[in-house]
Amino acid sequence: GSEMCIRDRCCFSGPVTEEGEPAPAVIGPKLISFAAGSFPEETTALSVVLQSGETAKLSGFTGLLSADFSGSQCYEEIEAWAEEHPEVSVRYTVALPDGQTLDNSAESVSLSGLDSQGLAQAAELLRYLPKLKTVELSAGDEGAAPAPGDIKLLRESLPEAELSCSFSLMGRPVSLADESLDLTGLLHEDVASTAEYLACMPNLKYVELGTEGSGTFSWEDIGVLQTACPNTDFNFKFTLLGQSLSLMDETVSFSHIPMEDEGAAVRSILPYMKKCTYLDMDSCGVSNG
Repeated sequence: GSEMCIRDRCCFSGPVTEEGEPAPAVIGPKLISFAAGSFPEETTALSVVLQSGETAKLSGFTGLLSADFSGSQCYEEIEAWAEEHPEVSVRYTVALPDGQTLDNSAESVSLSGLDSQGLAQAAELLRYLPKLKTVELSAGDEGAAPAPGDIKLLRESLPEAELSCSFSLMGRPVSLADESLDLTGLLHEDVASTAEYLACMPNLKYVELGTEGSGTFSWEDIGVLQTACPNTDFNFKFTLLGQSLSLMDETVSFSHIPMEDEGAAVRSILPYMKKCTYLDMDSCGVSNG
C-alpha cells in the first residue's frame, strides 16, 4: 500500500513512454528570425519590416508566395531581391521627404511644395517605384518653375516617367509638354535661363523669336538657344543686304547683290540657318577663294 501511495505522488515533466521513461522532446517548426520578429519557414504570406542585409534570410522560406515589406528602408536591396524572385508578390513602401508614403505599385506622384533639396532627395527615392508614369511638379507662387537643374535631375532619375509642370516664361503660360513656344520680345539678359528651361522640354519642336528689333537678343544668343535644343526649329525674321530672310529659309539668294565685305556678313549668319541647303552668291563681287 505504501509503495502505491509513493507512486501516486510522483511527478514527471513531459510525456512518458509506457515504460515510464521520458519521451523525446517534440520539435516545433523551424523559425527564421529578423530584427522585427520570427516566422516559420513554411510561411507563405510574410509581412515584416526588413533591416539592411536581412533579405539574405528570405531564402530560408520554403514556399513564400507574397511578401509585404512596408516600412522597410533598404529599398535597393528589396528591389533587387524582388527582381530575382518574380514568383513572389512583393509589396513595399517608399517614404518621401514631404511625408508622402507610396507603395511600389504607384503610377503617379505630386511633388508640389518641395524645395530644391527635397526634389533632389525625392529623385533618389522615386527610382524605387518601377511603375511610376507621371510626376507632377508645382510652379511657385509667382509662376516660376522648379529650377532647371532640379527638373533635369528628375528626368535623368526617371527617364520613363512624364514630368508634368506648368509655369510662366516671359509672362506667358508654359508647360513642359508643349511642342511650340512664342518667345517674341526675348531679352538678352533672359536668354541663359530661358535656354535652360527649353532644354527641359522634350517635346519642343518650334520656337518663334519674332522679327528683328522685337527683342534685345543677339545672333550669339540665338546660338545659345539652338545649342540647348538641337532638335527644335527656331524662327526669326530679319533683313540682310536688302533681302527679307528667315531662319526657316531653305534657299537663300544674294545673286547680283554687291558685297564689299567678301561675304563676311552672310557667312556670319549661316551657322544659325539650320534649314538652309542652298546659297546663291553669284556675281556678288566675292572672290571664290
